[in-house]
Amino acid sequence: IPFLLVHSERLALLTDNILSLAKIEEGRAEFAFETTDVSALMTKVPSSFQERVRHVGFDIELKVQGPIPLIPVDRTALSQAVTNLIDNAVKYSGDSRKVVVSAGVEEQFLAIAVQDFGVGINKEDIDRVFERFFRGGDELTRTVKGSGLGLTLVKEIVEAHRGKVQVESEPGKGSVFSIRLPLSQGKGN
Repeated sequence: IPFLLVHSERLALLTDNILSLAKIEEGRAEFAFETTDVSALMTKVPSSFQERVRHVGFDIELKVQGPIPLIPVDRTALSQAVTNLIDNAVKYSGDSRKVVVSAGVEEQFLAIAVQDFGVGINKEDIDRVFERFFRGGDELTRTVKGSGLGLTLVKEIVEAHRGKVQVESEPGKGSVFSIRLPLSQGKGN
């Protein structure tokens, strides 16, 4: 049963990603910015993902640093972006079974980071990981199942929030994907 559950949830995520990306690219995406308790959102997303991967020994650790002010975000879209980053971290963890999700305020930004301790990304591939369908790396990373759309969608969602997404990685040591959103958001997409 856990095997079927994981694959059905992965299929649901893939379907959501494809539909969301299609709407964004066709200019039909409407982001609903609402004043949100990001601390609560950041607690909910990793804990629901933890339930999906506990049976294979994964530990998704959450670190919320200090109080985070209420800010306007599209809850569904931001949840989808963070879910995609956690999903990627799990898929590329190699033998490691730990993922750390952190959130806090840095200067005038909400900073969210997802760190894995897995296979990492080759230096020559780092600038391309947010491209559609890009599947870089060696044979080990190419055997990981995925569509190559998750990180593209993360970038689109973050940019709709007037933010930035970055990655730092070292082959064999893992990756850290960071989202930075301005604390004061304007309306619109």
